[in-house]
Amino acid sequence: MKDAKLAADYTKNVMSSAEGILPAEGDCNEQGVLKAIFARYLMDLVNDGKQEQYLVWLHKNGDVAWRNRDKNRNIMFRDYDVPCPVLTVQSFEASSAVGIMYIAYPMKK
Repeated sequence: MKDAKLAADYTKNVMSSAEGILPAEGDCNEQGVLKAIFARYLMDLVNDGKQEQYLVWLHKNGDVAWRNRDKNRNIMFRDYDVPCPVLTVQSFEASSAVGIMYIAYPMKK
């Protein structure tokens, strides 16, 4: 549990932006899904480890990605902090925020 929390806190506080937005991976399609994989394991920490403090962080990432989506196509991009490109977006690039939203929403009460 201690190591899992250290990894989650490091990702949030060091690897993410000052606002807590997860970093954009490289420019290759497969790298775009890494945040979704991370989020699945983070949700294990939330659910099994009762560490619900990470939910707000996941929701913020999903919300920022959705706000910056291409509104004509309703797709998101691997770099949540910037508007989604209007040209080609690869499948895994578009899916990471969907993966986060799928497992972390709706907000637990």
